[in-house]
Amino acid sequence: MSWLSLSSAGRPLLYSQAHGGATYQLYRETITLIVSAGEIPKLLTDTSNIIASSGATYQRGGLLVRVAGSDIIAVTPPFLTNSIEEQIKFKKWDARSQDHKQVNAPPDLAMRYIHNRGHWEENELTGMVNGPIYRLDGTLLITAGYDKKTGLLLKSNTEIPEVNLNPTRQQLFDAINVFWEPVGYFPFNTADDRAGVLAAMLTAIQRPVLPTAPAFGFNAHVAGSGKSYLAKTISWLSGNEPSEMPWSIEAEEQRKRLTAALLNGQSSILIDNINGILDSDTLCSILTGESYSDRKLGVSENLQLSTRALFLVTGNNVTVIKDLTRRIIVVTIDHKVERPSKIAFPFNPVVRMRDNWLKYRIAGLTILSAYIAAGSPRIVGDTVGSFEYWDSMIRQCVCWLGQQRIMDVGDPIKLIDNTYEADPELDRLKQFHSQWYEAYQSNTKTVAEVISDSKYKFGASYIQESLLRDVSGGKDPNSRVIAAFLRRHKNRIVNGYSITDGSLRNGIGTWIVKKH
Repeated sequence: MSWLSLSSAGRPLLYSQAHGGATYQLYRETITLIVSAGEIPKLLTDTSNIIASSGATYQRGGLLVRVAGSDIIAVTPPFLTNSIEEQIKFKKWDARSQDHKQVNAPPDLAMRYIHNRGHWEENELTGMVNGPIYRLDGTLLITAGYDKKTGLLLKSNTEIPEVNLNPTRQQLFDAINVFWEPVGYFPFNTADDRAGVLAAMLTAIQRPVLPTAPAFGFNAHVAGSGKSYLAKTISWLSGNEPSEMPWSIEAEEQRKRLTAALLNGQSSILIDNINGILDSDTLCSILTGESYSDRKLGVSENLQLSTRALFLVTGNNVTVIKDLTRRIIVVTIDHKVERPSKIAFPFNPVVRMRDNWLKYRIAGLTILSAYIAAGSPRIVGDTVGSFEYWDSMIRQCVCWLGQQRIMDVGDPIKLIDNTYEADPELDRLKQFHSQWYEAYQSNTKTVAEVISDSKYKFGASYIQESLLRDVSGGKDPNSRVIAAFLRRHKNRIVNGYSITDGSLRNGIGTWIVKKH
């Protein structure tokens, strides 16, 4: 038995199972182009058509790229020159011999090609997958090569097993038992935690077709609980190990690292061992945007980077704050013992998933098949803003399994609700609203007046200085920091109150708390 891949990130490949299995590279016949003075623009167009049709290069976010293993990397002039000369034979008129003689490609042809952005003929590459995946229209992508519907490149040098498109209830139970096996020994103490893990696993398979998706955090109360094991186990459902990214508390460093990770086209990105608070405006933008715009490192050129990577976060007693609270589903691992690192698993879950990832991926797709075959019913009436496609395909499927009593799972979004309520900044805002309204009712006040009242007036009817210190980062009340806090939460309704800016008083801005 054999099969042919005509667009598998480079030269066409022929896979044959004869004589123990072998892979053969197929070479296209070279095409001859004539190099003539003043005809370089036409030569560039002809070269572009030939190279684009070869499938060796793609365009992605304003870059000309190629696939190297599991990475998507920018095409360089030397690589492009080699690729051009492998597929094109250049000839130039030789006056002495009165004939065309073979020559090298024009020296600047590759650079002209790379800078011909806007006129490239290459397919747009949204991402790579190593196994089958459901398209958003409910059809299954299972054929190796480039898929024009999704912009995905399905890379596979093994025969892909069939996916059961209409499983019976018993077959669905069997698929769930297989799918859950690698993570079954982790202690998830609530149905919502189990729902969060199942959603993470299904998202790991489907992330390349989802315009946006939440991140998944794995939290524990003590080190050695297996957070990283769990994250890496889930990420292997893509057929690749995750790209581990060290975290930084510096916003600019976060931006650089996240941009670099997206530029490489990684299927999953693991932010491991967060200590304390997790906050990042860049990560917020990436998680709720279909693309992320940033400068290419070292140059002023802007890139539009695909955000279709699964983001995984781990840490002990991690506190997610601000806008990230609605973008990360945090699952808690709790062994309920003092030293969980001494607990022995019957097998290594990462190795088990890594060695059999395609089997587990097929089981996950069988689960999705059952949900699609049932008509993709909406089980939960509300929709998660910014994650609409993820909500329809992943969250609703998980809730459907719970409703049908096929698996003891709840709603993964309830974990976001828990994270939101635990946000210390939300607690400060609630206190600000209640203390301000009690002290000033609907009267406008400057930040300086509020700070002065907290120092020189006493009693419960004024904002406590301790709260102003808390908002100021534990230091003496700082009017600039407090004003930034108020602007960040302007018009946000919490517990029936909201704060907004009032009229100017002697050129100074004022604030007012409204009761709704």
